[in-house]
Amino acid sequence: MKNKTIVALVVLAGFLVFSGFQGNSAENDLIRAKATLQQIFSLYNSGHHHLLNETYPYKQDNKASYLAGDDTLTGRRVAYLWPTSGVFSGVNALLKTTGNKQYRQLLETDVLPGLKQYFDSVRKPACYQSYIVSAGKSDRFYDDNVWLSLDFCESYMLTKKPEYLKKSIETWQFVLSGWDEQLGGGIYWCEQKKQSKNTGNWFNAILFRGYTELYRLDGNAEYTGIFRDNMDQLWNYIRDKNGLFSKDWKGQKDDPYKWLLDQASLVEIWGTLAEMK
Repeated sequence: MKNKTIVALVVLAGFLVFSGFQGNSAENDLIRAKATLQQIFSLYNSGHHHLLNETYPYKQDNKASYLAGDDTLTGRRVAYLWPTSGVFSGVNALLKTTGNKQYRQLLETDVLPGLKQYFDSVRKPACYQSYIVSAGKSDRFYDDNVWLSLDFCESYMLTKKPEYLKKSIETWQFVLSGWDEQLGGGIYWCEQKKQSKNTGNWFNAILFRGYTELYRLDGNAEYTGIFRDNMDQLWNYIRDKNGLFSKDWKGQKDDPYKWLLDQASLVEIWGTLAEMK
């Protein structure tokens, strides 16, 4: 996607990942990560309600290319939820890496008040919609909310603030509402456009990570039980003669293409389930 906000967040995440390695470069990567985050808040600041702009420099006629349909916004605009939520991930990562309380304060005074502008409490289950609620209703993506719930869970583990765990669970309840047995299970991409589950096995792996974290926090087997049932079905009925799996969890399509990302995602789920037994 041609979006400088996304590029900036990818750079930030990359620096934080590599800062976890030993050596002189780790300190430099952390310095770059801090500088990148500072630049995001400096250059992308919209000037109101703790919201960010989609691009730098600001372009009123910019059109986002990652939505479920056309970008029809007009007039003064701010960033959609997707790039905004990436800032949440970045600040969490810096808080975890450094332990510096300034990032906890940044969460509380800037990041979360900004995200609150996207929270749709009118439609049930409540969740974060793709654009600020003051502009009216917009599409609600299970994909976006998966990552947000993971971030709230991470924030809870870093700060032990119960409201973060509560928000994580609330967001997961919306995500789970997007599950049905079409294609043998799995979550759709967008609540308003349920034509496909085109996020595939890797998305279900991300979904499973979130439920696993919640299970480890409160021991509620409901979070992981649905995955156990569906993974048993996959193993018994959806493997091809080479032991590989397709995106179709129901086994109705003979897909000749088997993607490495899909296979690796399923390995992650099975490995985690085995560890939890």
